Amino acid sequence: MLNSAIFKKLLKPYVEMGVLSDSDVDEGCEAIRRIQTKTNPDLNEIITIKEARKIVGLSKQGIYNLIKAGKLAKYKIKGALRFYKKDVLALMERC
Repeated sequence: MLNSAIFKKLLKPYVEMGVLSDSDVDEGCEAIRRIQTKTNPDLNEIITIKEARKIVGLSKQGIYNLIKAGKLAKYKIKGALRFYKKDVLALMERC
C-alpha cells in the first residue's frame, strides 16, 4: 500500500526541480488518504487508547502528550477517550 511517506519520497526530485510544489505533494497525500479510507473501511474504525498504544508503541502518557501537542485528535464517547484508527495510522506516517 502506498503511504504518504513513500509518496513524498517518490516525488521529492520533482519538487527539487520545481516541477511540483510542496502543496501539490500534500494534496496528493490527502487524496491517497481519502482513497484508502473509502476502500478500507477499517480506517474509519474507532479505537480505544489501549489499541492506539499498541499501534504507536507508546505509553498512556505518551498518547496524552501527543493529544496535548495537537498531533492526535481525540474524541470522548461516554466519558472515554477514543480515536479514529486512520488518525493514529496517519500519525505513524508523519513520524
